[in-house]
Amino acid sequence: MPVGGDLGFSYLVLVVLFVGPVVGLVVRRKLRISVARREEVKRLLVLASEEAARAELEATIGYDIQQEIISRPLQNQCAVCFFPTTKLCARCKAVRYWYGNS
Repeated sequence: MPVGGDLGFSYLVLVVLFVGPVVGLVVRRKLRISVARREEVKRLLVLASEEAARAELEATIGYDIQQEIISRPLQNQCAVCFFPTTKLCARCKAVRYWYGNS
């Protein structure tokens, strides 16, 4: 007996040829994004560890500088960085400042 009409091959061809590659491309893109995010997290972890080490070093150096500042008199020192200076504020003449290149 001859079969009339469509046997359903067109839907199978549609799924295999069009929907399958689209799903594959979406999955591939999601995987690429996840790999990129993982690499970004690793990069940020390295930066954070370097920053923590730098902050610890600066804190140690800062502590040494603070001990030195406490031990010497505060006159003729910059109000911002405590560097020895001879320049006074132009307006109030009470505060001393040091400008690195001048």
